[in-house]
Amino acid sequence: MKRSKYAIYIRVSSDRQASEGDSIEMQENLGMKLIEEEGGELYDIYVEPAVSASKTKLKDRKVLMNCLSDAQAKKFDNLIVYKRDRLARQAEDSIVIRRMLHEAGCNILFTARGEYQMMLDDPNSKLLENMIATMDELESAKISVRVTDVLEDKASRGEFTGGGVPYALEVIDGIVTPIEEDIHVIREVERLYLSGYGVYSIAKYFNGIETAIGQRPPVPRRRKTKRDGSKWTKDAISSILHSPYYTGYIKHNDNVVKSNDVIPIRSEETQRAIEAMRQTKRQVAPRKYNTSYLLTGILKCGKCGKHMVSTTCSRATSKNVYFYYVWQGRRRTGRFCDSKSIREEIVEEKVS
Repeated sequence: MKRSKYAIYIRVSSDRQASEGDSIEMQENLGMKLIEEEGGELYDIYVEPAVSASKTKLKDRKVLMNCLSDAQAKKFDNLIVYKRDRLARQAEDSIVIRRMLHEAGCNILFTARGEYQMMLDDPNSKLLENMIATMDELESAKISVRVTDVLEDKASRGEFTGGGVPYALEVIDGIVTPIEEDIHVIREVERLYLSGYGVYSIAKYFNGIETAIGQRPPVPRRRKTKRDGSKWTKDAISSILHSPYYTGYIKHNDNVVKSNDVIPIRSEETQRAIEAMRQTKRQVAPRKYNTSYLLTGILKCGKCGKHMVSTTCSRATSKNVYFYYVWQGRRRTGRFCDSKSIREEIVEEKVS
């Protein structure tokens, strides 16, 4: 006799649950136990780690969408899930998921204690499921509000509330602590900036490119997140100069609050000097504004192969200065190339 095929879908909502594996292992064990009791056969286990069902659009939950696609392809007959909220935290998502599984002829089985089973083909059950999904969505929203209130209260009192911290800092036992081997970078950025060099020039200098500062071997940039590039950028240098963490503060909304959870590595006197220098640079007239571009001498036009060079422009209606890379021939010779100028921050962000 042919045995029914079962799939197990597992979702955990936090990085901690995903890395520690407790919730994943528990959901898998309960699913395997049910398959054994039913005398079925396991088709596959779909694990979706660190995904929020309330914040992530259904189409972007790739693992779940693959699972639903396999169900529609009749690759398994029963889908095992720990609880309803593992599948969806939004009422409209719950309706879509249930409809897809019902059309595929796939049953949903829950393993959590007290979670009663779902009947996809019963009209009364469908109404009840819609009510439950709406209540789950409401509860998710309430939890989000409570968490936000708690975090805002902690931040207003200067307590560290989690998340990323700037370069040369790490979190140890809830305290934002300096990374000793990276502090020399902070000190050099401070020295160069207070000597009058801009963030572009400093980034270029740290990348080993010759500037007015001089030239030195590249300074390794410790990556804080997967999104960080290996190259220094103006934003990375600006963060070192202006993040309140370095002087022992936490920014909460528009307020900067002194924190006992942050070990300072910069004096407030030095920070005041840095902010005064920024104000001085901002007061420079646009026509005298000068900056170093990270890709000068490197970037080439994709159409004609000529080098791209730096230029600035300002608008009559604004005091802002805008920075661009343009085809070298256009600025120097007036010869024709229909390539367009490119905002420097767009290019440098792509290659950083």
